[in-house]
Amino acid sequence: GMCSWPIGEPGTDDFHFCGGSAIAGKPYCAEHCAKAYVKASKERSADKQSAA
Repeated sequence: GMCSWPIGEPGTDDFHFCGGSAIAGKPYCAEHCAKAYVKASKERSADKQSAA
């Protein structure tokens, strides 16, 4: 499939999706998966520590 990472501001003429080769089972290419999933897991770990 194609990467569906949004680029630009929705509603503007230059808004588009990455369109790169998506990783099997994921909506994004390798580069955008790294941004989407690695950052999120670090934030979740920090939230658990501060809540404890």
